[in-house]
Amino acid sequence: MKKALVLAVVLAISVVPAMAQQHRGGAGGGQGAPAQGFAWDGFGLGENDPGAARQALARYLELTPEQMAAWDELLATLRSTVAPLHTQIAALQEQLQQLLAEANPDPAAVGALVIQIKKLRDQVAAAHSAYVAGFEALLSPEQLAKLRALRGFAEHPELGPACRLVGLCR
Repeated sequence: MKKALVLAVVLAISVVPAMAQQHRGGAGGGQGAPAQGFAWDGFGLGENDPGAARQALARYLELTPEQMAAWDELLATLRSTVAPLHTQIAALQEQLQQLLAEANPDPAAVGALVIQIKKLRDQVAAAHSAYVAGFEALLSPEQLAKLRALRGFAEHPELGPACRLVGLCR
């Protein structure tokens, strides 16, 4: 029994990096590469369908209609907060690109633009954190536990196939 368990763990450890590499789209995929058909296959969703993804998450967490309505409000607040910030960031990035395209860009001007962009990105991050905190506040302890478990899995999606391979997951 111990030999079988050790063999299964060794097999899983040797298979997981290959699966992770394949999941990320090969050597050039990187962390930001979309998971081609991996995360949502069980729900029959397209990769870029936020509405369907939202519905799948609502079903998984068993959200009530009241929670869905409150989530709608949180999303609306997030969108109305970050949209103008993204517009400002894009304009500043354009200015920065133009400045950097010059033969001898002014370092002070470049630095000032970089700092402005960072401050706006910090505001976007704060708005997102407020959105997440607001969403978590809507959840029951059981729903919050399910969300945390889902986040844990999302951080290591390559472990799902490994877990199934060694017979510990369905």
